[in-house]
Amino acid sequence: MVEEVLGGQRIGAGRHHLIQRPVERRSQQAVAPIGEAVVDGGHAHSGIGGHLFCRERAIGPEPGQRGLDEGGPGTRRAARQGIRLRHGHLLTVEHFYFNLTFLEGSSRFITHDPLPGHNAPMTAQSAADLLPAARALGPSLAERGDRIEAERTLPDDVVADLRDVGLFRLLTPTDLGGPEADVATTSDVIAEVARHDGAAAWCVMIAGTTSLQAGFLPTDVAAEIFGSPDSIAGGYAAPVGSATPVDGGLRVTGTWAWGSGTRHCNWIGGGTRIVGPDGKPTRRDDGLYAPFVFFDRDDVEHLDTWHVTGLSGSGSADYRVEDAFVPEGRWIQMMDATPRLDGPIWRFPFYGMLAIGIASVSIGLLDGAVDRFTELATAKKPEGSGRTLAERSSGQTALSVAEATARSTRAFLHDVIGEAWNTAAAGDPLTIEHRRSIRLEACDGAQRCTDAITALG
Repeated sequence: MVEEVLGGQRIGAGRHHLIQRPVERRSQQAVAPIGEAVVDGGHAHSGIGGHLFCRERAIGPEPGQRGLDEGGPGTRRAARQGIRLRHGHLLTVEHFYFNLTFLEGSSRFITHDPLPGHNAPMTAQSAADLLPAARALGPSLAERGDRIEAERTLPDDVVADLRDVGLFRLLTPTDLGGPEADVATTSDVIAEVARHDGAAAWCVMIAGTTSLQAGFLPTDVAAEIFGSPDSIAGGYAAPVGSATPVDGGLRVTGTWAWGSGTRHCNWIGGGTRIVGPDGKPTRRDDGLYAPFVFFDRDDVEHLDTWHVTGLSGSGSADYRVEDAFVPEGRWIQMMDATPRLDGPIWRFPFYGMLAIGIASVSIGLLDGAVDRFTELATAKKPEGSGRTLAERSSGQTALSVAEATARSTRAFLHDVIGEAWNTAAAGDPLTIEHRRSIRLEACDGAQRCTDAITALG
């Protein structure tokens, strides 16, 4: 697909579409609002079905340099960084890959199909981008909340929006193009999404914590599963599947519950037990006995078992495979896995990260409940009362307790994360006390937030 672009017209490149419109000029440099890219002569391009988070200052080759040339003179590859065109104007197209040909002596260009290997928007490459992205996306998630719940899974447009800003790849390491967020940032991002929509946050939490495995898998396997900017992985870790050793890998059969978000995952995992010819649990000669394996999505059958009244949109239905082949090494044994990467994040336990994620969803849900109760309380009057909820002491008490609970559970969570992070950053393994404190906070926080939400209702 090739389209010539003139001022004010739509442009497209494969799956990507942009619209050009004027923007404010500051200091002879075009600057777009958040969510827009700046290009050539003070026009902005904003993503359609995606989100661009751009800077007022961009890096890239100076005018006339050819450091990012792609395909010959006048053609430049724009991805994740700003590019100064030969006319001196600023182009910033973050998170997207385009093949752009600039026409000499004009502010026009033509767009070609996306560059090979980059058929989708890039994710946010910096952990610092994640929380602003979640905050910017949040209101639109809230607007789509009823549809999310009605469809009992995340709609395609919601999945695309979350994917395009990297919220499914929170812990994906930087060597695979991910943000490799620290644990506190990961928690805050999940909570921010939950403030606006719980089901979306639950799916972000599942995919985000699953991406921790990218630092433990062999390099080639990690790249296969987590290397694409489109990658979304999830699954249920309980070892309920049966894995039979065969030449070149494992043959797996099983049914798993709680497959949150698996319908939109590229890679779907499941916990298994190694079994012998008699069907009884055993170990391979290398000690493998309970691997969490990754399936090709075409091998997975999704079952229509998710009919609930809360977090319906998480799509946490059962799924199963029958005699699915898993190639050698496309798995991780969580109980004794050794990271291939060095850094504090890789010293956190898998189930501890999951607990942190669940606590973060709970805190974010309470944040959202406080926001909505505050909006409602100024107008709503209980039946038979002449005073609004905001004017009644019972309403004031419930709201105050809820706000205090959200703030105190968040402080507790960040406290235990901080202590564990400091130990991990020093190169030391987390102690039993660190692990206990993480679980303690997660259980306490989830329960207290639940009780506070119930009181507001």
